[in-house]
Amino acid sequence: MKVRPNLLQQYELEPALLPQLPVKWTQEFCRVAPLAVEIGFGNGEYLDWWSGQHPDWNFVGIEMPQDCVIRALPKFAQSGRDHIRVVRGDARYLLRELFAPNSLEHVLMQFPMPWTKAKQAKHRVYSPQFSTTLADVLKVGGFFELVTDQEWYAK
Repeated sequence: MKVRPNLLQQYELEPALLPQLPVKWTQEFCRVAPLAVEIGFGNGEYLDWWSGQHPDWNFVGIEMPQDCVIRALPKFAQSGRDHIRVVRGDARYLLRELFAPNSLEHVLMQFPMPWTKAKQAKHRVYSPQFSTTLADVLKVGGFFELVTDQEWYAK
């Protein structure tokens, strides 16, 4: 599957090419607005919908597979979503690197891979270290929303 290069230029940020970290999101989006993140946006359906519900917010989607990014970008372009950026990589590290302390209004993670076996626990997104990162980057009164069908994971 191919994506038009202009869509990659418009929506995708490559952390290695950024002039500084954390990102100055008001400069990236050319406006001051609440900032929200979806971790693991898949093919972008929800991120597209969510950003349509809040056109006055800025959104960043974090996803690992390139195929997901490629499938999502045409949706964003068709909807005219100029207030979305996507980053490919591991959210466990990218949240800490890309976002300043006390900068996010809302972080959403829907149905992350639970990695059910004990030996796979190191691969889980949600961990004590991740909690510390969330506490740092979320604004006071901000939200972390986890959607899962695994009760043990929610606990």
